[in-house]
Amino acid sequence: MDYYKHLGEQLQRIRLQKRMTRRCLSELSGVHETYLFAMERGNDWPPWATYELVCNALGVSTSEIFEGLRWTYAENNDGMRAAM
Repeated sequence: MDYYKHLGEQLQRIRLQKRMTRRCLSELSGVHETYLFAMERGNDWPPWATYELVCNALGVSTSEIFEGLRWTYAENNDGMRAAM
């Protein structure tokens, strides 16, 4: 499983636990409903600020959606990579 999909599944899990529709989350966060759908499917890698908006609207910290990921430094020095 890639980390985009993992983050999307975490967002969806939290949203559903709070019994919130995407439309409601969209209204609370200011993030368009179709963009939220893409995020939940793991089809998009939004800027950090977007995650903050969504997490604030859900009432959770951003670290909660990153649970289960560990970050490693790539040997070829092209940046950080997430691993499951």
